[in-house]
Amino acid sequence: MTAPSPKVVPLRTVQMDTTPTANTDVQAAIERLGISLGVRLLREIEKHNPERVLKAIAAFEQYRARHPVTNPSGCLLQMIRDGAEPNMLQETPAAPPDEFNHWYQEAVAAGFCLDVPRRLLGTIRGEPLVKVTDERYPQGYRVMLWRDAQVLWDNLRRGR
Repeated sequence: MTAPSPKVVPLRTVQMDTTPTANTDVQAAIERLGISLGVRLLREIEKHNPERVLKAIAAFEQYRARHPVTNPSGCLLQMIRDGAEPNMLQETPAAPPDEFNHWYQEAVAAGFCLDVPRRLLGTIRGEPLVKVTDERYPQGYRVMLWRDAQVLWDNLRRGR
């Protein structure tokens, strides 16, 4: 009698890209801070919506302006985890310049930006963040500093 031969079942492994990616607006804001995007920071960013992360970035900037920070990446990571927001009582953004008001009304009327009341717009260093319509993003818009959005809109109108 012959002994049964064991069945050999080949296993195929599928390589998946597990490198987390952060929203490009968030990445740009972090790069402006001079912080490198490590794996832990990227993974934490992926867990939260971009607006929450941008608020944490603004809170980090506000904190760093008043306190020495020896580990910026770790400090920002903790602020994102905690859902930190800038302290609006201590640092009230200045009234927007007439230039912003005029541009924003025009950009909203043209459909370039979402119509969000000024008091609900986030800020970084007192500069308003606007929601630029962009169908490439799941939410249908991307958050940008208004000056960056102004440059983008001017380039689009010029055909660049």
